[in-house]
This record gives sequence, C-alpha cells and structure tokens, in this order.
Amino acid sequence: MRGVMAMAVAMAGCGGGDAATAAFAKVAALSTRNSVLDATDRCGRTALHHAALSANVKGRILAARACAAAIATAAKNNSPHNPANHWSMHRTSSVILHCMCGRAGDALLVAILLDDLGASTSVKNKAGLTPRDLGLNTLIRRELPPLSCDAVPEDGVTYSSPDGMDLDIPSANPLNQSISTNPSTSTSFHDICKSAISSIESTLAALQSHHKSSQQALLDSINSTKDSMESLTCRISHDRNVNQALLSRVQKIVPLKKRVQKLKTDLRDIRKRNEAVEEGIKELGLIGCVSVQSDTTESGPTASKITDKPLVTKPSPNKAKRDIWLLQGYIESKEIEEREWMDKISALNHQPTPCEDLCKLVFSSCCQVPLDQVDMLIDPLLEWLQEQDQNNDEDDD
Repeated sequence: MRGVMAMAVAMAGCGGGDAATAAFAKVAALSTRNSVLDATDRCGRTALHHAALSANVKGRILAARACAAAIATAAKNNSPHNPANHWSMHRTSSVILHCMCGRAGDALLVAILLDDLGASTSVKNKAGLTPRDLGLNTLIRRELPPLSCDAVPEDGVTYSSPDGMDLDIPSANPLNQSISTNPSTSTSFHDICKSAISSIESTLAALQSHHKSSQQALLDSINSTKDSMESLTCRISHDRNVNQALLSRVQKIVPLKKRVQKLKTDLRDIRKRNEAVEEGIKELGLIGCVSVQSDTTESGPTASKITDKPLVTKPSPNKAKRDIWLLQGYIESKEIEEREWMDKISALNHQPTPCEDLCKLVFSSCCQVPLDQVDMLIDPLLEWLQEQDQNNDEDDD
C-alpha cells in the first residue's frame, strides 16, 4: 500500500495527469480503512500542489480530475455515512480551489471540475450535500466576505478532522441563490460564473490584440528582410558584372605585357648592332692596304716583287665617302627606330590602363580606404615593381 501511494505521489509530482489518475484510482480501490482515505487526500493535495506550480493548464486540469476520481472511488468503497469521507472530500475540494482560483478564469474551471466530482459519486452527508456542494461552499467562502452567524443553519453538521480542525457544513446550498441571508453580502453562483466569463473574455481580447500586433510586426520584419535580400541580390549581380569586366580587361593587359617584353628585347638587339657598326666605323680608318709595285725596263716588264716595307695607303676618297655616308645613314635610321621604340615603351609604361580607375575603385572598396588616398598606397608598390623590372633587365644584359 505504501509503495502504491508513493508511486501516486511521484507521478502526480511529475505532472503526468493520466498516470496520476491511474495511480489514484488504484489507491482508492485498495482503500478499506479510514486511514487510507487520509493518504488518498494527501496524494491528491500533493498532485494539485505540483500542478498549480506549473503554467501548463492541461496538466492542472488532469491532476484535478485525477484527484476527483480518487475521492469518488474512495467514497464508494467506504461507508457513505463515515464523517472521514466527507472531511477528505471537502479538504480535497479546498485544495482544488486553493490551486486554481489564483489564476484568471479558473473559478469557472473549478466549477466544471466540481461538477465532474459531483457526477462521479452519489455519496451525500447527513445534510444531503454532495462533494460538488462542498466545493461550491468553499468557493463562495473564498470569493465573498465572511458569512454571518445567521447564514449557518441550525441543523448543520459539524465534522472533526483527524488533525483537530472542525468543518461546518450548511444544511442547504442552492446553486442559483445567495448563501447569506444578508442582502449586502449576497452573491449568486451565476454572478461568480458571469464574472469569470467576463474575465476570460477580456483576457482573450487582450491576447487577440497582442497576437494581431505581433503578427503585423512579423509581417513588417518579413517585408523588410525581403527588401534587404532583393537589394543584396542586385548588389551581388552588379559586383559580378564588375568582376567580369575587370577580368576581361586584365586578360587584355597580359598580351600587352608580353609585347612590351618583346620590344625591350628588340631594343637590346638594336643597341648591340649599333655598337658593332660603330666599332666597324672606327676600325675602317685604321685598316692599311698592301700595294704591289712592278719594275719596268726598256726590254719590257719584269716580274713583280713585293717591297720590303708595305706601302700603307688610304682607300679611294670617293669610295670611302660613299661608305661613310651609307654607314651614317644606317646609324641615323637605327637611332630613329630606337627612339621610336623608346617612345612606344614609355607610352606603354606611363599611359594609364583602361581599368586603372576601376582597379582603384575596387582597391578602395576592398581595403576600406578613401579613393583619394589610393595613389599614396599604390605608388610605392609601382616603384618597387619598376625596380624589379630594371633588376631583371640588368640580369638579362
């Protein structure tokens, strides 16, 4: 028996309404003595205490119904006229009210639960009151000022609880009539239910208003997020187009760099050829010619002989002038060609590329640098690159 009661208390403490119902029913079915009724009452109060601490309305309702079922079953298994039955039923009804009446609209819920309790048992006390009447009496006592002595009938019944508490039960408790004979304190159960319904309606109206405002705020947030997503999509598309244009321009720059490199190579070849021509011109005035001298006699020519010392003579003046003029013209043409190549290379090095402004804009956006300060950051980098190119040229030479 103690194990079953412990199980019932544990299930009720965990908030399980259906499990608590089964446990209470088993406890009530095994109850054959008045002390078991007290244990059932303690189980019911424990369940309702834990259920009242929870905000789950369903759990509170299930726990209250479990307690009502346990009381009804226990009352049927014991003597209908045993005062302990009515004390236990009344105490449990008081616990129901204590747990439920502290919340908005729970007064009407308590009335419904007490209807279930009254319908589930036919036990009545000597005054003819059912557990439902006992619960309503406690409900009205909590809702109204204390009753006067005139409100207690003469044939009322007084029960003594095991812990020494006395319980006064009136002889009658009409549902739709006032309990007190004092008009100043008369309030019907209908008025209580009407007040509870009004409280529930006001609570529902407030919840509906809050729901509408929350829904509108959520719609506004969704629309704002949608606009932000559209703006972000447009920006991503624009950035993609810019990157594509930048890539195409970079692809055009690569052949230009190769062309510049080829021009530098050609320029070095031209310089080497010019140096060779200049050396040839210098050597041209130093080259001597060996002349052949022949002896003639009266009898006729004799065999030629070479003089001991060769005669160094200059070439023919006309031919030398012509050769010098041709060499000078060639040198001048090569110098002109060299200057043209230098101008082209200089133009390619100093002329801004088509994507220079776009590169500055992308650099400013990525590095979070003002556009007017980009040159200050790029110029040192360009100087370093030029130094690297010069070093590479010297290495090639």
